[in-house]
Amino acid sequence: MLITNLPVVIRRLAMRIWRALKAAGGELLRDGVYLLPYSSAARRIFEEQRQEISGAGGTAYVMPFESDSPEQQAEFVKLFDRSATIRGSTRSSTR
Repeated sequence: MLITNLPVVIRRLAMRIWRALKAAGGELLRDGVYLLPYSSAARRIFEEQRQEISGAGGTAYVMPFESDSPEQQAEFVKLFDRSATIRGSTRSSTR
């Protein structure tokens, strides 16, 4: 999970972060909170974004997340499965 807080004046950075995380398969849980399935690649992607945000005067925190509720955890897994399917169909439709 990546939790961000960007100064309002850095709108372009917020869009760049959102696009980079979306391209990596990330999901926006709510304003400034992004999720990726846990992996070393996800950790690296989040850390790169955290450094960029911090360098621009914002704050960002990277932390692992797993729900205590098996039902909620299953919902998060479905979210990523659905997103992967949507991204896959979008890619194939643009060919």
